Amino acid sequence: MWAGKVISEATKDIAVVQQAAQNVLLVDTIIRSGEEEGSSHHATVENSADHLCCYIRAMVRGEHLLSSFTREALQKKLDPNFGEPERTSILALLYTPGDAETHLSPKLWCGLVNGKVRVFDGIMWTLEKEFVQAKKSLSCLTAVGRKQVWVGSYEICIIETETIQSKRILSDHGEFVIDIIAVDDSRYVYSASVNGVIIRWYVKGLTVANRIALDMSAGETLRSLQHAQGYLWCGVWKGIWKINKSGEILAKLSFDIPRSAVSVNPVEMECFHIMENGQIWAGCRRDGTIVVMDTKNGGKIMGEPIKLEAKGISIMVKLKNRMWIGTKSGIMYVVDIETRAKIKDLKAHYDAVRALCCADDRYVISGAGSSDGKIIIWSPTDSRSASGRFLLE
Repeated sequence: MWAGKVISEATKDIAVVQQAAQNVLLVDTIIRSGEEEGSSHHATVENSADHLCCYIRAMVRGEHLLSSFTREALQKKLDPNFGEPERTSILALLYTPGDAETHLSPKLWCGLVNGKVRVFDGIMWTLEKEFVQAKKSLSCLTAVGRKQVWVGSYEICIIETETIQSKRILSDHGEFVIDIIAVDDSRYVYSASVNGVIIRWYVKGLTVANRIALDMSAGETLRSLQHAQGYLWCGVWKGIWKINKSGEILAKLSFDIPRSAVSVNPVEMECFHIMENGQIWAGCRRDGTIVVMDTKNGGKIMGEPIKLEAKGISIMVKLKNRMWIGTKSGIMYVVDIETRAKIKDLKAHYDAVRALCCADDRYVISGAGSSDGKIIIWSPTDSRSASGRFLLE
């Protein structure tokens, strides 16, 4: 119990105390029941009890010893898997700011690999009782206006934000939906599936405005979709395709990292982010390398790659003049966009970072794979400079 309290205070995770209290009761039950010689675990009662003392082992591993930058940035840990029969990965996060006119409170939406959408109150960070079960698994959560959240799965599930209930199911894709983006003040929504089908939806009537079928005969798989500069940008393993609203491919930007810069083969792109100035930050699937591509110059790589200590780059989100980068090693990196210098690394996840979102400009929120299965709320505000000095000194 003491070990759980130490880790809970260090990591700002109240669920650890609750779990430690349950473990204490279980240990007591195992020891008492094992005292009888006829019990099945009489000879191994100490090993059985020790197995439940997971927070003592966590202290031995030093999980309560966080770096100064991590301690200052970490605001709170949440556990969307609490009470679940097994821990699952967090694949999508979405913060909705609420609406004062309709008295709708802010919410944090969390999509789990088992297809369940859990919701936290965005003020007290308490877990709501209501949840929505999507079909099998899910890929993304997208706010459409203030009244709807669209969930990408083997179909599109539309949730009402006020009631946290499924309103409508759209099954037009027929394949797994990997991305959903709202455009034109949520008048239209684009959805994309792995087989290269992109559908433009008219939100008011939930009707199909037009349908694009990309040629994927070369064996490519559509991985992600973004909208910028009036075009659609499609992420595949080998790079990014720029297409217009009619589906015409205008350019193919290759993810050409010099072989000398990476230690893996083949070199594949996991994620990308388009900047307002036309630059694209693209992260490597199995290596901690990020390149910056120039869309105004045919996708040519600008300058030297950004090298991070990681097994791969999983996701990126921009906040002001910084890029927050989640890695497959579980480390969060914060990089200055202009200088490309690493500002800090944050180590509090124990599995790959799978999801990222921003809560306005107040927080960056991350979610991790099943070995961790936790959400962390980070403060983007600096109390120290890159040299380690306090900013008010």
